[in-house]
Amino acid sequence: MKIFAFAPHSAIWTHAFSETLVLEALQQAGNEVVYVSCGGQFKGYCIPMSAYGVSEESSAVEKQKVCNRCTAHKRKAYRWSAFEYYRSLINISESFSARELSRTFIARAFRRIVCAIRPDRAKIRDCRNRAGHLHSRNLLNKIAVNGSKSLFDEVNPSTFEQVSFERKTEFFKREVAKIVRAIYGSELNTPAGGLGDKLKKVA
Repeated sequence: MKIFAFAPHSAIWTHAFSETLVLEALQQAGNEVVYVSCGGQFKGYCIPMSAYGVSEESSAVEKQKVCNRCTAHKRKAYRWSAFEYYRSLINISESFSARELSRTFIARAFRRIVCAIRPDRAKIRDCRNRAGHLHSRNLLNKIAVNGSKSLFDEVNPSTFEQVSFERKTEFFKREVAKIVRAIYGSELNTPAGGLGDKLKKVA
């Protein structure tokens, strides 16, 4: 059996770790597990952001910190358990209606007052705004019915957004910098002429 695990709350590690244990057990029982994330579709606002105290009016930088945490946890999950992993190839963003995030001062003040009176108002509204059906339900159904080994059996890769060389390079440099910090604690502590020094030059 092919099991799709939609994991939009991986930033909450207690949630992600428990989920991973369940999926690992299903995999060991002979099922094929495909781990699907939102791929940044919910970067405007999501439940993990709320869990970390980030509001809808918070800066993009604060929201991105939660997204980064989510990505890091998902990497742990699928690397540890060797799950097949897809990121943002299946669009689930239409589960929520698009909202204008830029509000006037009066509108923001009014919302804060309402939320103080009824803290669960935003969650209730989000539940009501969920679409009845996912737009990608036909694609998910085709993969399940046809027993496709990969999403690419059903979707042409050329239809995906192309990533520029500059963006790939920027991402690579960030990852190298993380490796240097993980090994040496700080990029400044790398010994001259050593591996860390060479990696630092790349980053």
